Amino acid sequence: MWEIARRFRIHRYRRSDAKYQTVEVEMMFNRDIGWKIIATDAARDLSASGRPHPDLNVVMATVRWQDLDGPAVPPQRSSDT
Repeated sequence: MWEIARRFRIHRYRRSDAKYQTVEVEMMFNRDIGWKIIATDAARDLSASGRPHPDLNVVMATVRWQDLDGPAVPPQRSSDT
């Protein structure tokens, strides 16, 4: 079971459009697997993560921060079918 060990916000420079973005970061821990990090830019509906690993430093190094540089995800239209 994943437990949130720490939750915080960071402000990072987005290279794609030379602006700063606020990113919510959750550091989660599972006794059997190790650490996992999920970073989310809720305003643009983008997230980045890395593979779970027992060493938190390895997880930090493998988070795909560049995923947060992409274009915003357009809102989904709901269709009644």
